[in-house]
Amino acid sequence: MIRPAHALLIALLVASSGGCTSTTVRASSSGVVSGEYAGEGQNIQRIAFDVDGRTVSKLHGTYAVSCASGGGSSYQLQTFTDPESMGIDSGGRFTGNYRFTVNGGAQATLTVDGSVSGSTATGHLQFTEPYCGTPLDGWSAATSGHALPPVPTFSAPSSSACRPQPCSVLGGVGLQIEAVRVVMKTGEPDTRGIDVQFSVDNSSARPVSVSDRNMTLTPQGGAALYSSYADFVDASGQPVGCLHGNVPLLSPGGSETEQHACFLPPADQIGQPLTLTWQLVGSGRATVDIGTAR
Repeated sequence: MIRPAHALLIALLVASSGGCTSTTVRASSSGVVSGEYAGEGQNIQRIAFDVDGRTVSKLHGTYAVSCASGGGSSYQLQTFTDPESMGIDSGGRFTGNYRFTVNGGAQATLTVDGSVSGSTATGHLQFTEPYCGTPLDGWSAATSGHALPPVPTFSAPSSSACRPQPCSVLGGVGLQIEAVRVVMKTGEPDTRGIDVQFSVDNSSARPVSVSDRNMTLTPQGGAALYSSYADFVDASGQPVGCLHGNVPLLSPGGSETEQHACFLPPADQIGQPLTLTWQLVGSGRATVDIGTAR
């Protein structure tokens, strides 16, 4: 279960849990070494798990999570735990998708993929729930006494490969930006937000979920923003259908149009050129220049 934790407390816990010298390490016939693996990642302060033969278990750690609210977004350290075991295939790869319930009954997902080679491992991890989440972050880990391998990173694919612009494709899934509009926060007409209207076309062979939880918006000269969970109205006073993370899986061959990701940037950044970054688990992330909100 994922739970908020005080940053200092987490730092002390992480410091006290490292450097275990009693871990038993043994190699399997496939070259995967059994034992406790520990490491870190891009926004992951610590990741640890056990490997026993062809099974990964006891995945846990600490990462920086962005939590959205009506007033914007903020970062906090949280711990994560996946009680489910994951099988390691003949190539040393494993994947996991742990779904659970958080406060208020909301559904959350912890997604991890990795590859074990000898005494080291690398992979990616992401946590999503309606009000908090992380990007798809790379991580690396190793058994005691071995150096950590480089943390894997993504190279953003070129958005010029699709038409019409602005658009992007990840893993056979197309994202088309339909409109970028200035909207008003419900009940607060002087507070303006940005509505990014988009469509999704799933030409891959697997179900996918693309929503505002997969996205950040960066005004020129500003910081990356996660979607806002405030309510907004358009220029005519009509409610905007902001997704608020509520998107079902899209089947292969399916498409969705007129989807709305809503953001609440600082007032002085409303008129700046905007960059949208989106990600798809297992397919990386991409950046799209989407112009200025009108």
